Amino acid sequence: MRSTRPTFVLGFIAGAATLGLGFALGHVRSADAQTSPSDVAQSTIQARQLEIVDDLGRVVCVVGANADGGSISLRDSFGRTLMLASATNDGGALAIKSARNDTPVFLAKATPDGGASQWFSADGDPRLSLRANARGGQVQVVNSAGKTAFDLSTDEQGAGRLCAALGAGREYFRVFPDAAGGGMIETYATAGSRLVSIGSTVRGHGQISTFNRAGQAMTNITASTKDQGQFYTFDGTGNTLIALATYEGGPTLQVFNPKNEPAVTLGPDENGDGEVAIIGQTGEGRVLSP
Repeated sequence: MRSTRPTFVLGFIAGAATLGLGFALGHVRSADAQTSPSDVAQSTIQARQLEIVDDLGRVVCVVGANADGGSISLRDSFGRTLMLASATNDGGALAIKSARNDTPVFLAKATPDGGASQWFSADGDPRLSLRANARGGQVQVVNSAGKTAFDLSTDEQGAGRLCAALGAGREYFRVFPDAAGGGMIETYATAGSRLVSIGSTVRGHGQISTFNRAGQAMTNITASTKDQGQFYTFDGTGNTLIALATYEGGPTLQVFNPKNEPAVTLGPDENGDGEVAIIGQTGEGRVLSP
């Protein structure tokens, strides 16, 4: 806003400043005449507020004080504050506004946890947030709907986490640590259910799982305790359909019936020859071999 201070107040401040400056200059000259050149004379001008005006008398800069300390306000020719630097209870703060529509485009301040800043669009909507804390920091990107579209942060253990979301704010991609200390990557459907998970097992093996729309596991690729690859497929209720694994006798392919019991087993026999075991639901069956 443009200053409405009465003219005599400005004249009083200007006159006081002039008198103070004249006194200081006189004191300097007197000190120079009585002391050696190495001595330095200093003067101080004190005021609650200092205003700087342009050639037309419009206030374009104000240096003042508030409850927490000092402040500096830079204004345009219309009296709008475009930049404000101020002391706060937690430290310093800086605000920058747009001249187009008089809305903030940047805020930065000290917080009890560290530094924080927020960036706005030309319309004054928040778009980017950066914050530091004792564990690390956080970066958030907000879309035009006001929803967090991207989040990069550290968790309680200090590990990094990354989340990406759709326009409505629902997550579709995450990177985070698992309970065993390994990395996890997950993708999600528009309904919020998990679709793909890439991570590790408690024994340190890699693992890839895919899921249906209801969040039920459909496939799993991992390794056995003896560092041998394994692959499984499942139905919508969690029953195993196909298992490709490696046992002591060698790799084995198993097909399961609706009761989640092996119906066909294909693998090498004890001599290394191939064999096929066909098992009925009663548990009886036969083995085909060369």
